[in-house]
Amino acid sequence: MTDTPSPPPSPTPSPPPLTNTQDELRVPITSNVKKFAMCAALNSCNLGFDIGVNTGTADLIQDSLDLSDTQLEIFIGSINIFGMVGALGASFVCDKYGRRSAFRFAAYLFIVGVFCTAVANSYEVLMMGRVLVGIGVGSGLAIDPLYIAEISPSAHRGNLVTWSELAINLGIVLGFISLLAYSPIEDDAQWRLMVATGNILPFVMIYLSLYVMPESPRWLVSQNKVEEATQVLRDLYPAGYDVASVVKEIKSSIEEEKLVEKNVGWDAIIWPTPAVRRMIVVGIGSAIAQQICGIDAIQYYLVEILEESGVDDTNERALWLILFSVLKFSFILVAAHLFDKKGRRPLFIFSLSGMILSLLVISFNFYGGASKGLTISGIAFYMSFFS
Repeated sequence: MTDTPSPPPSPTPSPPPLTNTQDELRVPITSNVKKFAMCAALNSCNLGFDIGVNTGTADLIQDSLDLSDTQLEIFIGSINIFGMVGALGASFVCDKYGRRSAFRFAAYLFIVGVFCTAVANSYEVLMMGRVLVGIGVGSGLAIDPLYIAEISPSAHRGNLVTWSELAINLGIVLGFISLLAYSPIEDDAQWRLMVATGNILPFVMIYLSLYVMPESPRWLVSQNKVEEATQVLRDLYPAGYDVASVVKEIKSSIEEEKLVEKNVGWDAIIWPTPAVRRMIVVGIGSAIAQQICGIDAIQYYLVEILEESGVDDTNERALWLILFSVLKFSFILVAAHLFDKKGRRPLFIFSLSGMILSLLVISFNFYGGASKGLTISGIAFYMSFFS
């Protein structure tokens, strides 16, 4: 009796190609998306490093250049004004020359500005450097989240865009570490070296934008470079993903924006409907709340706050600064994890409530004798809730 040969095993059917009509939460974030988002976020380190350095060197700069308190305050606080100019100008550079060119534009401004600041022997030269650094920082902060959003699958944008905020805080950590690293050096040379060290990251950014990062697929489509955009999307999405449909969506979105701009223009902003008015109030209100919550006053004057609360040793202050920045960085990671799961609004309300309580603790503590432990605890909680 002969054995009946068993039938050959049927081939395993290959899975159908992924399409953007499926739940995008199932689409993994590819290594390329992570790499390019990390490159873009690195640009935000420039602002963080500037905050960290100027927090630690404010007194050194004032003593070295014999600045008045008003001159020092203008120098430190003016970066926000110049940053607004840079953010407004960034949109023109982004739309006309592309996102990668905008990264380089911001880096060049930052490099020249840092150089002017580091070699300054007068208040005028110091402020010239501050103007250029501020415009460069503002440009960079406008570009980073835009680029990250345009290379990311929509379901993961909330998480990935927070990398820009993470990078700012990484820069703050590095700035505070430089304060400790350069502390043995004579004061005048110390603050100049700390400021000059800030030019490392912009040079790295120029290299990345030239040789590593692809152009934004959305910008390529807007310039009728559809084939290039398709190739970039193939590198960004998993193998087998229907990138043609993504291109189609981008085209449709661009056409809708142009149609709205042509038919409505600024009328929708100047004479908004109730729905648009609410969006404007929420958008502008959120941006204002992020600034008037006191973060700049706390960050830039941390050294003075710690000194007045009894932390007199320079190295101890530097260690506390590093600890605060690491704590802030850690809680941003927590927020990034919760962003797309819990929603923006609950986290926003929770953050603001915690900051209010923390600021009250810090403020009333100084009326009662400035307890060192209470000050440090208040700052730690404030940084955590802000993140």
